[in-house]
Amino acid sequence: NDSIDSAILPNSLKDVVISMKSGTFPLTIKDLDINGEDLMALGLKGKVIGDVISEVLSAIYEERLKNDKADIIEYVKNR
Repeated sequence: NDSIDSAILPNSLKDVVISMKSGTFPLTIKDLDINGEDLMALGLKGKVIGDVISEVLSAIYEERLKNDKADIIEYVKNR
């Protein structure tokens, strides 16, 4: 059942689930509008790439960043 109607789920969690299902938020790293090659082009290497991808995902989920390539590149450059 795709319904998220539940008396025990807080509305904030329901809102996040609805946003994720609607495509507002990336569900996986592959859904990001940036990839490791883009980050390498910015001079990042190794483990830092994974760390930055995790940071970008968190920023998107916290609505501090849109899943837009230009926005993400600007965010990474200024972090």
